[in-house]
Amino acid sequence: MLVNLNELSASELLELAKKKQQEEQESARRSAKVARLAQLRKKREQLLADQERALLILDKELQSLQQRRTQLVTSHQTALAALDKEMAEVSAGARASEMDVPAPAAEPAVGAPEPQPETRPAPSVDPAAAILNLLKGRVDMSDSLLRERLRGLGIDAGRFAKAIAQLVREGKVVSKGAGNYALKKRL
Repeated sequence: MLVNLNELSASELLELAKKKQQEEQESARRSAKVARLAQLRKKREQLLADQERALLILDKELQSLQQRRTQLVTSHQTALAALDKEMAEVSAGARASEMDVPAPAAEPAVGAPEPQPETRPAPSVDPAAAILNLLKGRVDMSDSLLRERLRGLGIDAGRFAKAIAQLVREGKVVSKGAGNYALKKRL
């Protein structure tokens, strides 16, 4: 719409000038918002990139620690197996009277704590019983530690997953966060 300025009164000119000024201010505000939005997007992208770099570093550290843990467990299991074998050979070749072994312990005193149950079930025991046995006397145990202990007993991961799911369904075991399990407390 073209307006002839010569035909407008002073109040109309003033109103037209105010409208033009408001349009310019609105345009400036929109431009400032667009610029701020672009700035915030750039900052967000930088933050995501920094987070991704930090997570990659942590993942590498976790992988390194997991490898060290696996190596440590393997070396300890090897050393324990060698000691167990040597102990079996020595005990098989010697009579109890020839060995420097203390006499059997007397009955525990009244009020003394009961001895802890055996933590290594026989290989023929089902995974659910082995899991319950491993969780006895513990506040909780991580999924990976349970799997590792069961692997040492000859129970594979597939059987572990089914057994732990069954125990949780039956209410014998509770999940305490991601990958942590404990025996259900009896009231």
